[in-house]
Amino acid sequence: MDKISKIVVSLDSHTPHQIFHSSWWVDKNNQYVKPFTSITLDDLNSGKYRAVIDPISSRDYIKNLEKLNKKSLTVWPYHCIKGTPGSAIENQLSNMLYFYSIAKKSPIEILIKGEDPATEMYGIFKAERSKKKYY
Repeated sequence: MDKISKIVVSLDSHTPHQIFHSSWWVDKNNQYVKPFTSITLDDLNSGKYRAVIDPISSRDYIKNLEKLNKKSLTVWPYHCIKGTPGSAIENQLSNMLYFYSIAKKSPIEILIKGEDPATEMYGIFKAERSKKKYY
């Protein structure tokens, strides 16, 4: 413990309505798309899929991903939903972190990622695009 000067943890935190979840997209039969579906600009242009939340910005987002030669949008299973165990620090790790915090008089810094519903955020430092509120 004496060799650690600071602890920073990150938490993934989402709502069901995020651009990479099924609730954002439907297929040509108005069915929510299944997890692990890739959505491309060609898919949107052909009518294979469409956004049910902010269609114009959603299209721009996918267009920009392709323009920058990034991954296509992948629809992920619902995960790390706020208020569920999936968005929390595991209990034993939490106990150890807060023991350290008390013993060292050093607060644990918690960084939360994934709160912008209109973008993916694969790491804690940078989202795929800037924050925009939709609700």
